[in-house]
Amino acid sequence: MLTRYFIEREYGRYLTREGWFSSNRDEAQPFDDKDEAYETAAQYPGATVEKFACLSDIASFLPAHPRTEHHARRAWIEQMNRRAS
Repeated sequence: MLTRYFIEREYGRYLTREGWFSSNRDEAQPFDDKDEAYETAAQYPGATVEKFACLSDIASFLPAHPRTEHHARRAWIEQMNRRAS
């Protein structure tokens, strides 16, 4: 299982690579190391670390952003439903 961490200041506001907080999770800076995420979050009062886990053991199968995996899963479910009907 691979895990990524994101820093969230207010509900739905994620730290970007540029150091700003954005409501667009696609722009969020992912952290692979839990300690690094917590050290960075400590620089922003009120920020928390959000965990995202993926069941894949192969990094190339882990999408760049969790939202990508959500859309891929939804498309697969819709495809299976069409085949079943």
